[in-house]
Amino acid sequence: MRNNKAQIKMMETISVLIVFIIIIVFMMIFYINISSSSNNVAKEDETNQKAVELAQKVSFLPEFQCSSKNIVIDNCFDIFKLDSFIYYVNYDSNGQISQNTTYYDMFEYGRVVIGQIYPSTNQTWEIYDNKPPYKRYDEKTSFIPIALYEPNKKETYFGLLNVTIYR
Repeated sequence: MRNNKAQIKMMETISVLIVFIIIIVFMMIFYINISSSSNNVAKEDETNQKAVELAQKVSFLPEFQCSSKNIVIDNCFDIFKLDSFIYYVNYDSNGQISQNTTYYDMFEYGRVVIGQIYPSTNQTWEIYDNKPPYKRYDEKTSFIPIALYEPNKKETYFGLLNVTIYR
């Protein structure tokens, strides 16, 4: 009789331990899921911040800014400067197509495109495009309204600055 009582007590102890271990495993799984989701949120916030920073850098580059009598106009891009910049980045001194890496430190893996919205001409200027070498990556795009100034006609058009960050 004593052996049966001892076996029953041992079985109760083992079953309590198994239930306790199962509860601990569920708590660990829950903690890992919460931790990974907060990491994803932090990563997305960082990507959003990086996209906004890149858009601000592009907006304040003197290579693109409109100016009149040495006074810089905010959120304005000079169309002639855009064309010259694209030629500088894509061609070498002999007029041959080349890959200029001067702006990699600033733009890293990203894409910067400026498009004219009004009047609608479907004119776009691809300022920079460098995708990461790995196949899977996240991308975050920011759009900023800008003015496009054409000094030849002394006209200002409405445009959109499209900045994409690859992570």
